[in-house]
Amino acid sequence: MIPETLHVHGPGRCGMALARMLRARGTRVLSLSGGSGRQGHPAAAELRVPFTSALPPLPRGTWMLIAVPDDALSRVASELAEGALPEAGWVLHPSAMHGRKVLAPLAARGLITAAFHPLRAFPSGVATFDLAGALVAVDADPGREQSVRALAEALGGVPVCVPDEARTAWHLGATLAGNGPLALLHLAVRVWQRAGVEPELAWRALAALATPVVECAGSAGARGLTGPVARGDKHTVAEHLLHMSREHPEALALLRELDRELLRAAEALPDGASRRREVKRLLEGEGA
Repeated sequence: MIPETLHVHGPGRCGMALARMLRARGTRVLSLSGGSGRQGHPAAAELRVPFTSALPPLPRGTWMLIAVPDDALSRVASELAEGALPEAGWVLHPSAMHGRKVLAPLAARGLITAAFHPLRAFPSGVATFDLAGALVAVDADPGREQSVRALAEALGGVPVCVPDEARTAWHLGATLAGNGPLALLHLAVRVWQRAGVEPELAWRALAALATPVVECAGSAGARGLTGPVARGDKHTVAEHLLHMSREHPEALALLRELDRELLRAAEALPDGASRRREVKRLLEGEGA
């Protein structure tokens, strides 16, 4: 289900990416609003539509996309509910942290509400025109779920129902996967600097090392796990912990917890369990 008309309130990266996708599939983007205009005016110029700081008058049946930061969404929904709204319109947001209930003030004004979070990064300067198999967390008013699922599928996504009470878990998992690898790469680069490797070279090399591992996990899960923890190389793990305690003591607890999580993941492996028990005892403090 592709909306005929769309207004975007909060034309940042995500809002603009979704607007481009919908416009490419026939939606008429009417206007943009929200914020000071620093992002809005260039975005409006790209789409050749007007920009206003406040919500403009919108025709009947218009879909509104509220693409603002998670922490601002409740306030913005309440503010918009005080103004003029399109009759028989839809309103949805792409926030990971919230289901449809955050839009209750707008539902009370008669709008159809939905949450629509695509599990996809929208980096600056990248024009993404479909969701290409990405999961989309949807939550809609009763009886409207199929329309929102159809929208996700029309953009190439795979809809999954994630209601309000499950949103924190959904967002945390996405944050761990989306931001956690960069944090670990940053730590790995700092560790390599002790080996004399320049940061620029380290970033390229370590990112190239990580990429196929992550891609393999998409099909094999933890079965493709390698490294000293998976193999049960107790002495190597001990040397890693010792080096971290000397050179990066602030990250020692993190390394221990990562190794413990790797042990949990390694339970999917067919062999090496007895050697990994030695690593587990080391991490628990026995013989450390």
